[in-house]
Parts: sequence; C-alpha cells; structure tokens
Amino acid sequence: MKRDESIDLRAHSRREVPFVVELCLEAAARLGWNTEVLDPAFGYLWEVELPGGRRRAMVGAKTPINDAAAAQLALDKHYAGVVLRRAGFGVPAGVRALSPKHFADTRYAKDVGLDPALELARAKGFPLIVKPNRLSHGRFVRLVETEKELRRGIEAIWGLDRVALAQTVVDGRELRVDVLDGELLAAYERRPFTVVGDGERDVATLLRSIDSRFESFDPKTLAKRLGETREARSSGGGTGLAQRVPAQGEKVTLDEPILNLNRLCTAELLPQLPDRWRDFAVRAGQALGLRLAGVDLRVRSLAADPSEATVIEVNATPLLAQLAHMGHRELAVSGQARILEALLRS
Repeated sequence: MKRDESIDLRAHSRREVPFVVELCLEAAARLGWNTEVLDPAFGYLWEVELPGGRRRAMVGAKTPINDAAAAQLALDKHYAGVVLRRAGFGVPAGVRALSPKHFADTRYAKDVGLDPALELARAKGFPLIVKPNRLSHGRFVRLVETEKELRRGIEAIWGLDRVALAQTVVDGRELRVDVLDGELLAAYERRPFTVVGDGERDVATLLRSIDSRFESFDPKTLAKRLGETREARSSGGGTGLAQRVPAQGEKVTLDEPILNLNRLCTAELLPQLPDRWRDFAVRAGQALGLRLAGVDLRVRSLAADPSEATVIEVNATPLLAQLAHMGHRELAVSGQARILEALLRS
C-alpha cells in the first residue's frame, strides 16, 4: 500500500507536531504507509493505516506492541525488580516508602511513611537513590547524602507518585540496550558532559553550545539541573555552577549521579555491541513479557560477563528521539520504522 500523497510530512511539521511524532511520521512514510494527525492542536494523537486497511491509533511514540499486562509490570519499578530478581538478574537493593496520604490501611503499615527508607539508610549508609515508582525519563530521581535530603526527596515524590523507592547506589558504566523481538535496535553508553572554558562564557552557555537539546531549557531549569551535578555538590551545592565562568582551557565535568538522556548527559553509540549483551537485554525484557524493551544496565566492563551486571530499570516504551537530537536521526527513524513494522506481527 502506497502512502497517500495528500498526507504531507511537511504539512504535519508546520502544525508543529512533537519531535517524537515527527520521527514516527517519517518512519511510516518510509514504509509507504498512510498517517494522519488526529489532534492537530497538540500533535500527540495520530493514526497509521497498516497494509490491509487496519488502523492503529498512537499517542506520541507509544506503540501497542507490548501487551497491557507486560507494559504495566515494567511501569512499576518495584514489581519489575521483584520479577527480575526471581529470574536471576541482579537489581539494586531497595525498599518502598508508601505515601501516608494514600495508604492508611493498616495492612501496609510497615511500608508506609519514611521509616522503610530511614531503616535502609541505617543499614546501608549514604548515599542512596530515591525515585518515583512509576514515572519515567529520570523525573524526580535524586541522589541523597543525608537524612534531610532523603526526607525531602521522598516527600517531593509523594506529590506525584503514591510510592517512592529508596535504593542503594550501583557503580559502573551506564549501558542502555534497546531490543525488539530478540534483535538489537540501539545500544549506547551514557556519559557525563565535559565543557572546556574559554574565559568568557559561563557553564550554562558552554553547555548549550555543544548540545542543542539545552537551548530550549529556561535559565532556572538549567541552573537547577547543573546544581544537581557532583561538581556543584562538591562546592557546596546550589545553582551557582550555571553562572560560573571557567578559565581558558579549564575542564568542568557535569557528572550527574543519574545519567539519562532527558537530563544532563550525552551518549556514545555502540554499533558493535557483543551478542551476549544483546541476548542479556532480550532475556531481561522477556522476563517481564516484553517484545520491545529498553534495558538500563550498570556494568563493570563490556568485557565482563553480563551476569555480573545490575539491571537498573526496563522501559516498555523506549524512545529513540534523543538519539536523533544528538545527530543520529537515521538510526532513530530506521529504528522507529522497525517498531512500526512489528505492529504487523501484533
């Protein structure tokens, strides 16, 4: 079936569809499939017509490849960890801290409030990671180094999620492996940015100059993100790092405890990922019942045995848009086309 010529990608773009949808429309056009944006005011709701006339509605880049139960399981980080541990995978040690506002039932008393996290801190020490149980893209994930930060971090999470997680910190290289039906979509290693001073521009301006993703960040948001880096923490915290002007040739590493392409990090593609790492990621996704999965790993080395790796999270709707932002648009579009083709096997 050929793409309807009345469906013009440039027309979609003029309606300012989100970038993730733009990539999907380009992928569908490459396959020769009809598409239509059903909500032009915002651009997130769109439809694709598959060969044979079958239509599927999409929201953003979310596709109905994984069944609802598997997607729901992956969304719940605590439950996903339980299943992965049972399947033999290493996962971070951690506890749930349930919001007292939402869990008044005495059946859950031992998990309600701050006590579970405080007990973990006493047993394992600081630093710890706190994160929402269900949110994605690194939102509200924080490294905490004191009891005060632990309390604040969990209470902030309770404003958006009924369940906060506190976990031990896992060291190692940050590896992301996206897989679909047993095959590799993309693999990359997340790394912190390093900016080099010129004696004139501040850190925020230097960061924007090397990665266009941050041009849309308002000054307060970018200053806050920079204030969460290890560099800022080592100098007393706060948001002053954004306005700091490094000397000519001075290197400033913007290393965050949580590396996520929606935050302040970059990535190096790994086109020659060893098969054993691909297979490891495929098995992790399959343990949760997923065909499409983005597996976040902490690894000592790619030369190591994958059984030594720690599975941090498994995402049921991995996005390729950030790779396109970083200059790998062809990889993002071709990967998205493969995801759309998988709908024919659904």
